[in-house]
Amino acid sequence: MIDTNLNPMTGFWILRHNELSDVDKKTLIDLYQPLVGPIAIGQYLLLWNESKKKTIVSKRLSHSHLLSLLDCGVNDFYEARIKLEALGLLKVYKKSDVLGDYLVYELYKPMEAADFFNESLLSTLLFEKVGRNVFEELVDKYSSQTNVLIDAQDITKSFLDVFTISNDNLITSPMEVKDAQSKVMEQPDNIPSIKSNKMEPIDWSFLEQLVSQYGVSANELQAKEESLYNMHVFYGLDELEISNLVARSVNISDNTIDEKRLERIAQTKYESRSNIIQKPIVETTSKSTGNPVVDKANELIPSEYLAYEKRQKNGYVASGETRILRNLQNRHVLPDSVINILIHYSLQNSPTLVQGLVDRVANDWIQNKISNAEDAFKRINEFNGTKNPNRSNKTKMSVVEKGTDWDKLANENKNDDQEAKRLIEEANARLNSLHSGKVE
Repeated sequence: MIDTNLNPMTGFWILRHNELSDVDKKTLIDLYQPLVGPIAIGQYLLLWNESKKKTIVSKRLSHSHLLSLLDCGVNDFYEARIKLEALGLLKVYKKSDVLGDYLVYELYKPMEAADFFNESLLSTLLFEKVGRNVFEELVDKYSSQTNVLIDAQDITKSFLDVFTISNDNLITSPMEVKDAQSKVMEQPDNIPSIKSNKMEPIDWSFLEQLVSQYGVSANELQAKEESLYNMHVFYGLDELEISNLVARSVNISDNTIDEKRLERIAQTKYESRSNIIQKPIVETTSKSTGNPVVDKANELIPSEYLAYEKRQKNGYVASGETRILRNLQNRHVLPDSVINILIHYSLQNSPTLVQGLVDRVANDWIQNKISNAEDAFKRINEFNGTKNPNRSNKTKMSVVEKGTDWDKLANENKNDDQEAKRLIEEANARLNSLHSGKVE
């Protein structure tokens, strides 16, 4: 099999979202190498290694670099690559610019062993490749050894048996702890089922040409790459719009980009567009799910969806809400459509997005592996008890409430949640001004 899009002179660029751990590498060798062979594993590890070299698209290397390091030809490289694609370790995109065609390789971490064996296709293929004896050895290697605990007495000390916390702090966590909890969120592994956004990658070479007229160097552009990409994703900006923002935020003394000024200008532009210009609602072209909320969530990026929800309620997007939404989206822990359902749910319970509620719901959905708008909507229904509104088992109800009653958790210690108060008061004052015809 030959890929007509690939030759030694074809360029490549690598996109990754996290790091390979030692456990990932062990799983890769034990479970994936028997399926794809050593050339594919070598190619995969080489791509991860090459991805650590920060570069912009216009400075990309050609495939001859990879072929030389792997000591293989184009056909062998392609045959190995498609195996990685088939197992969900790699996605390949084709792009073109003034320098010619190039491929974007998006890397994904291997599954955990338990997920691998629970995937029937993968475990069956592994069984056929290695045979019964080796397969059973691998199962034993990655199996839980909990059978040794049968008839054993648990004498483990609990946290409060060993450590002492003051009664006041035990009942109500200090504000510093709450702030930390809202800022620090666990990032799950990047898996193929979650697509972080619907935006095309930035054409960095084109953007480099656009900003060069303002004296911005390629090195400066590369240094601000993360901030610019996050703006591209959040605000839905193309290369020309980004270059216009850059032009207004360049320090004329040293031709560097003032990131804080850039963010303020982008924020002002977004709020003006969202709060003043009433865009017509565009019907989605994606396949309908029969649920208009889910359909709209699948159609729009989060910044557009927030503006859409606000217009539906005759409200406006506040600066604090944009900050909350940007912080969540920039963590890349939930796909856009799920974030949109989170926005919908939050605004059903508050006139504005509130940090505490957003973080609690987001954490719940990450931990429960919510990966699409439909599942997010189902999660809300499960929380609201719509699946079985007449249930009478008090024990079950208390468990569900403890695990997913986000409103109740969000309202605890509300006297200490100064951020929530400030946002709500700001929104109410603004709405009162709008209703009285006195817009400040």
